[in-house]
Amino acid sequence: MTSNSFPLRFAWLALVSLATILPSAADDRSAHPTLEVPQCRVVFVDRRLVSAGSTGVIAEIAEEGSRIASGSVLVQFEDRVPRAALAAATARAESDVEVRLAEKAVEAANVELEAAILANSLAPEAYARVELERLRVTRDQADLEIERARQQLKIAQRERDLAAAELAATQTLAPISGLVTKQLKNVGAGVQTGEPLLELVNTGRVRIEGYVPLEQVWRLQVGQPVRVQLDLSGVDLPVEQEVFEGQLGFIDVSVQAVAGTARVWAEVANRNELLKDGLNAHMTIQFP
Repeated sequence: MTSNSFPLRFAWLALVSLATILPSAADDRSAHPTLEVPQCRVVFVDRRLVSAGSTGVIAEIAEEGSRIASGSVLVQFEDRVPRAALAAATARAESDVEVRLAEKAVEAANVELEAAILANSLAPEAYARVELERLRVTRDQADLEIERARQQLKIAQRERDLAAAELAATQTLAPISGLVTKQLKNVGAGVQTGEPLLELVNTGRVRIEGYVPLEQVWRLQVGQPVRVQLDLSGVDLPVEQEVFEGQLGFIDVSVQAVAGTARVWAEVANRNELLKDGLNAHMTIQFP
């Protein structure tokens, strides 16, 4: 072996050794295989048609384009009558005058009865037996009046609660946080219970729905990471380069027999609200 061939042989051996240590590009890809799911659809998950919870005339209503927090007022009905009814019911519920009057009546009846009994102990027959019995009956009736007054007070408190509920029903609250996309009624309109008032959409929570080949279904698991990009036909927009990450959330237990596919969807965060309901997208599912 010549001295010139030795460096070449050494370099060749070094390359072979390095190849056995470092995985090839193909090996690296096989370590994290993926499934491409084209022609997916962007769907907003939370889309609510909000209906009237009571009958009334609209005093205020959220307009299209309004951002609404969950639990805030979407629609306010005219509330002068139920508000006045609540004020009256509250006054009755907080007044215990009738109870105190009944208690005083019992005290008076007891005093009168005890005085008659004492008088008879000092001077027999000062009060006839019939008169004593009448005084006892009067005292018992006064006791019952206390019970009646207390019962009436409880009823008044229940009526106050009912009036409060009727006043609360003049407000329709947002079931979710979101954007008002449709205003179906205007201020001044009279509506019946159950009539649609507006549509509210949570634009932050998005599903990507698509179909995977049947032979791939058994490789899928809920929770697998996904990457999503918009796929807009006929245009070339910067938004198509944006990548949205999420997780596989559903694998249908039924299959499309003719097409040989099964429906899946993943949830992704709608960063800066770039994803719009109804757009096409491409989803990449990553296997462990």
